[in-house]
Parts: sequence; structure tokens; C-alpha cells
Amino acid sequence: VTAGRGGGAYVRYCDDFAILSDDRRRLVELRGWAAEFLARRRLILHPGKQAVTPSRSGVTFVGYRTWPGRCE
Repeated sequence: VTAGRGGGAYVRYCDDFAILSDDRRRLVELRGWAAEFLARRRLILHPGKQAVTPSRSGVTFVGYRTWPGRCE
């Protein structure tokens, strides 16, 4: 889905997904692109479940809290 969009890694499980990159500005752009892409399919991103954060802060994805190098 993100091929050719310049994102880093893309992870998807069912209807959840995460896009990982070192470029914060690019992630914000990709979030906007994803919202538009989904809106054309009559879908929306949940406003409370989207964030652009550093991975060192930890990320919860499909019930697991992960940090670089570890998962709980």
C-alpha cells in the first residue's frame, strides 16, 4: 500500500497498521495520505488511535507494547 510513498517499514494486522520511519515530517504526510486513501473507500482513521511518536517512547500495537529491542 505504501510502496512508492517513501515510508520506512509498514506493519499490518487485520484492520490495524503502523508505518515506521526516521522522518517525522514524512510520517505526518503519510498519515494525511492514508486518511485520504481510506476516505475514498468510505473508511476513517480513529482520531484517538493515531499518533506520530518516537519509537523510544514505546508503541502499543495489537495489544503489545513494544520498544526498540524489546516487546511486552
